[in-house]
Amino acid sequence: MTPAVAYVLKKFPRLSETFILHEILAQEEAGGRIEILSQRMPDDGRFHPAVGRLRATVRYLPEMKPSEAWEWFVARLPTLGDALLDRMPDAVRFLAKHRIRQGNRLLADALFVAEQARGLGVKHLHAHFATVASHVAHLVWRLTGLPYSFTAHAKDLYRETVNPDLFRAVADGARFVVTVCEANRSHIRENLYAGGRTPIRRLYNGVDLGFFQPEGDAYRGAKVVGIGRLIEKKGFDILLEAVRRLRQEGKPIECTIVGEGEDREKLEAAARTAGLDGAVRFTGALPQPETVARIHAASAVVLPCVVGRDGNRDALPTVLLEGFACGRPVISSPVAGVAEIVDEGRNGLLVPPRDPAALARAMAALLGDPEAVRRMGRAGREKAEKVFDLRRNAGTLASWFASSLEGRPVESDPAQG
Repeated sequence: MTPAVAYVLKKFPRLSETFILHEILAQEEAGGRIEILSQRMPDDGRFHPAVGRLRATVRYLPEMKPSEAWEWFVARLPTLGDALLDRMPDAVRFLAKHRIRQGNRLLADALFVAEQARGLGVKHLHAHFATVASHVAHLVWRLTGLPYSFTAHAKDLYRETVNPDLFRAVADGARFVVTVCEANRSHIRENLYAGGRTPIRRLYNGVDLGFFQPEGDAYRGAKVVGIGRLIEKKGFDILLEAVRRLRQEGKPIECTIVGEGEDREKLEAAARTAGLDGAVRFTGALPQPETVARIHAASAVVLPCVVGRDGNRDALPTVLLEGFACGRPVISSPVAGVAEIVDEGRNGLLVPPRDPAALARAMAALLGDPEAVRRMGRAGREKAEKVFDLRRNAGTLASWFASSLEGRPVESDPAQG
């Protein structure tokens, strides 16, 4: 059996995490044998059509309460074998030392993953987010020695609840750690893993350039689209205020906001209070084909990112890459890795965070210059092809997996770091 890489994920698939779905599809397209182990069932209620292209079977871990997990774990003890039993105290000490919540459940998850990995011929685990999925992969390593890696994104790095000691322990056990922008890598090296021995590799998220393509004239009038989860760090409240200011100045503008999240009711109420019922439309979360249609219908993608009150922020917003791939300029704020995406004045505009007046000026300037929209849209597509090509970036990750499978050091890619 060809050795496999198993993705360990908290919940799969998710509408808001298309980057994981497309990464796995690209790994399969490149010839990798991929397995998927999800800790939880999806609850979005709808799926992206691309899920149907997966060759991998998604295996879901048993849904158990912590007390049930302990009973399940105890029942498994007689079947575990001496080698795994000898390692069990080390795994328990790790959970206790870092006071990890629902440790019983995670230990049961790790045993289930270990059993599945053995039966499926899995030789490497990869998790997304330096939270529970990575903790499970780390526990499997402590129990079996199976190598693992993980990708760190944003909420798992910047929120005030992030535990540096726990991050260091999980990173220390990994063959390599991936993160999605240079700003993240600097943050990890300076604040979470200073002097750590595990290589930290920067790998930009990729975009399927065959699926996300320019269509028609990039200038579609005074129309913008914002896409993302409706939460504080996306800055949609700033976008609403900028639209209100432009309308107050007599400048017609239409704004579509695509996404779902905890702030939806608050944002819709703010739009009504500001008299924006005819100017702003909330669509809820949409599958990718419908999302692409909204990008094509707009002249620009706008995402005025902010640093949340809990420290959370966007590291490398996928929607900005998708806007580029669709030949649309973007307007955003230089938070975390956004400045690595947007080349000011060439493929988009950057405005200070939490500054609706500056955002309104930028939107008015761009939407009032059709040729600038077209020029920046072309430059955005060029950057997507050069830096954010899903297949090329997935090939880099595949080479790191191959190094682990073959027991070789994980070499960096000069283009990725």
